[in-house]
Amino acid sequence: MPASTLALVLAVVATAALTSATTLGIAYLLYVRRLRPRLEAELEARLAAARAELEARLKAAAGELGEVVQDRVRRGVLDALTSLPTAEGLRGTAEGLGRTGAELLARLGLGRAK
Repeated sequence: MPASTLALVLAVVATAALTSATTLGIAYLLYVRRLRPRLEAELEARLAAARAELEARLKAAAGELGEVVQDRVRRGVLDALTSLPTAEGLRGTAEGLGRTGAELLARLGLGRAK
């Protein structure tokens, strides 16, 4: 191959390499200075909106759950209060226990039977 042809091929290759490098450099600068800040701002805005929506949903769910728990506790307390035995019922139970205890002691020979 003659020297002029080799020089011409090298010039074409060098020109193509420089053109590619220049194009990549310009594209990178456009990305860094224009596209990247816009993308970051858009992402931050979307994250803030998603965060606000999630917080609102969590607060709503907590409010509903709190109401359910409060209602169940209220019903449980009311059930417990309404199912308490009366004084007469407690007295009868105590007397029954006393009789049973006295009978057991009498059977064992430790006490007197009525």
